[in-house]
Amino acid sequence: MQPREKYLLIGFAVLGALYFGGGPVRTWLFEPFTRRYDQIRSLETTVKQKKAEADTIDFAQLNLAKWKARGLPPDTPATPKARPTANVSQQLYQDWVSQLTAVAGWSDVTVKPLQIGISQKDVYASVPISVEGEATFGQLSLFLYQFRRTGLMQRIRKLDIRSFESDGDPSLKVYLEAEALA
Repeated sequence: MQPREKYLLIGFAVLGALYFGGGPVRTWLFEPFTRRYDQIRSLETTVKQKKAEADTIDFAQLNLAKWKARGLPPDTPATPKARPTANVSQQLYQDWVSQLTAVAGWSDVTVKPLQIGISQKDVYASVPISVEGEATFGQLSLFLYQFRRTGLMQRIRKLDIRSFESDGDPSLKVYLEAEALA
């Protein structure tokens, strides 16, 4: 047998051994690379998830900062661990809504505070008030327009309008509940 034939025979024997009985050899030779590749893929997935979570947190913090700028000022708690209150905010909100009804031309206006609600994690306080008064349709429209355009984090959660006349521009009996965030 010539040396070239010996090398060819050895090469086929090695290839046959790797193909048919190469499980342990393949495992011994390629398993560390496969394990590392799987680790890298797992870590890349984890990094993507963490980046997505960080983006979500950044977005939430940005929104919270915007909302704080649009909300009423919260009361400063007496101690750092005390639950926040919004009594001063509620008084400021009552005064502002009273002035707004006066500017709109309402009559017989009564503005009363309602129960303040604190969020579960003490992130914000809901500052509700009730307003009763008499206004024409134009005065009510002006009030609602001014109320909406302020940009405060507020809403009207209940609005009840009653009219006992139907001719011309009748006087409307208005009851509304508004709430703002502090």
